[in-house]
Amino acid sequence: MSTLQQTILEKKAALAETVGTPLGQLAERVASVWPDADAIDQALQSGLPTLPHCHLLYAWDVNGIELSSMVRAAGPDASWRGRDLNDRPYLKNHLP
Repeated sequence: MSTLQQTILEKKAALAETVGTPLGQLAERVASVWPDADAIDQALQSGLPTLPHCHLLYAWDVNGIELSSMVRAAGPDASWRGRDLNDRPYLKNHLP
């Protein structure tokens, strides 16, 4: 394994350690109000400060459609609701 690959793996592990617990707790709160988009927005808004270095959050369904607003510290932007995110590289081959 190259030094670059090792560095990337170490960074991924550090990120997982930093956000794993608060992100898991946030996921539980979002799941408890699913699929109420307004309630999801509220859960995401309250969870945003618990995630270090996170500037925005959103939730999408198993079809890759954004259910929530785009949530930032300044508040949610509901114009993002309903967008198809299937073409995003981070969603390819990662949906159940």
